Amino acid sequence: MKKQLILFMLLALSAATFAQMKGGIKAGLNMATLKVDVEGLGSDSENGTSFHFGAYANFGLSDAVSVQPELLYNSLKASDGGDDVTFNYLSIPVMFQYSIAEKFNLQAGPQIGLLMGTDPSELKDGMKGTDLSLNVGAGASFGKLNATLRYCLGLANTSDVDGIEFKNNVFQISIGYQLFGD
Repeated sequence: MKKQLILFMLLALSAATFAQMKGGIKAGLNMATLKVDVEGLGSDSENGTSFHFGAYANFGLSDAVSVQPELLYNSLKASDGGDDVTFNYLSIPVMFQYSIAEKFNLQAGPQIGLLMGTDPSELKDGMKGTDLSLNVGAGASFGKLNATLRYCLGLANTSDVDGIEFKNNVFQISIGYQLFGD
């Protein structure tokens, strides 16, 4: 009887969770700066503008709190002395959102990025396969449309070369469209 009660409670909880689930697609601009430190001599690249796109699911935990995992293709472009470099990541942010008004939220959470490729391609050999960021931002919803401003602070050294440290810092502007859910 206990097992049946626990099973019933879990099913009820999952049904309630999925009742508060919504999801959709999003796309936008990335403005990236590559923090470079070569044996203690730090410098920043010039900002490069690129893009991101992907999908999200949002799970309401209460009236004010939700968690939103995303799956994004992120292209990060930077320039240093006229040479452009591009890093392409499959990024998985998990954003915790707190509604500050009916249509507005604040958000923060971790993001892991899996390096898919670089331009120039030989740059990939000197890079680690993963990136870790801490993201903070704000969002607004207008019916099925939503907009997000987000800053992604690179925490991990993405260089695999001794004496060189790369960190990706990205400002993102996104527009999304909710495909399902209330």
